Amino acid sequence: MTNDRWGDFDARRVGWWQRRSAVRSIRRAAGITPADRELRIQSAKAAQTRGELHVLTRDLAGQAPAVLPPSVPPAYSPPAYSPPAYSAPSYDASTHPQASHPPATPPRRPGMPQPTPKKSPGRSLVLGLVVVVLLIGSSVVSCISSIVDTVDKASSSGSESSSPTELQTVGGWTQMVGDLRGELRAGQATGIVVRRTAATIATVDPDDPDQELRFYYDGDVTQSSPTQRTPGTELFDLTAIAPAVVAEAVAGARSRSGATSSSEAWVTILDAGDGPRISVSFPDGTVGGYELVVDVDGNEISQTL
Repeated sequence: MTNDRWGDFDARRVGWWQRRSAVRSIRRAAGITPADRELRIQSAKAAQTRGELHVLTRDLAGQAPAVLPPSVPPAYSPPAYSPPAYSAPSYDASTHPQASHPPATPPRRPGMPQPTPKKSPGRSLVLGLVVVVLLIGSSVVSCISSIVDTVDKASSSGSESSSPTELQTVGGWTQMVGDLRGELRAGQATGIVVRRTAATIATVDPDDPDQELRFYYDGDVTQSSPTQRTPGTELFDLTAIAPAVVAEAVAGARSRSGATSSSEAWVTILDAGDGPRISVSFPDGTVGGYELVVDVDGNEISQTL
């Protein structure tokens, strides 16, 4: 099994700019028919993982697989904004004589009672309306705050209760296989790559043996568009892989390689014609190119240091 084929099961998600790069590579490729080109372009536009794009671009005539840019969206630069200049309105005192010469207030005689200002009913009405609006506004704010607090508490509770499941454990593997049985015909698969909390699974399209169906699993099952079947792979029964064998293979590989608990192990299962083989590696590079390969009974087949 070559490293090029392992790339078909890369479960990392891709963005629109990576799909566009793959589509451009397919359009520039030589040696493929127009019908095949159009089919690949449509599949690339619907691809969800790097492995799906790798399948579509790795066999282009005389060209390397499409180079996918890093999964970082382009930086956003806000447009420059300049506030309009303020100019004071012109004022001509000659047209407002009353402003230049306010009326004189006659002096108050000694002993004259101070005039009592009259209360305006309109002013009292306005003040009453302001008080009512303030009371209603405070009630609305309190109600909105209560709703927001309730949503936040529900979200926090949901996040805590739906923490990712460790798929490389006995319980996590059993749950994953049980969730996939409804999607995989008779539990048959042509390949699977399992990381700590997510997995990519391939199986034969029942309507077209030359096509593969890809599924992404992270607690939920998501299906992507059919792709060309990876050559040299055979169907195997995923339900026949003992969860304990997988968990022991991961623990043995971590112990032998010296990988720390923070190093994420990748479990890959393929059948190249000699039965399913379980491979455990650490693609993050913390232990170099270490790889442990065992059979379905847990017997060691090879170990690469």
